[in-house]
Amino acid sequence: MEIAQQRFSYRTASWGELAVSGALVRSECQRCGLQHHVNPLINALCFGTATSPINTLAKCTVVGCDGMIFYLALPPEGGEWIALLRGDKK
Repeated sequence: MEIAQQRFSYRTASWGELAVSGALVRSECQRCGLQHHVNPLINALCFGTATSPINTLAKCTVVGCDGMIFYLALPPEGGEWIALLRGDKK
């Protein structure tokens, strides 16, 4: 069975909404710029479907980097990557 693609609002997105919508997600370090592909379905299973990646920061795992990682999303219909940050965190 195919999962229906839904639009999501990056202002209220949860891991579950991102997974169901088919949005692409990646993480990026604010300091060194390292980027990783992120599977929103796996994060929904690990952290809960209602948990939001918005304003979620984690320490960068690159040796010698003291930056923080944040998430970005690309809506399934395309467009630009959207930083999942509120306010002036980037």
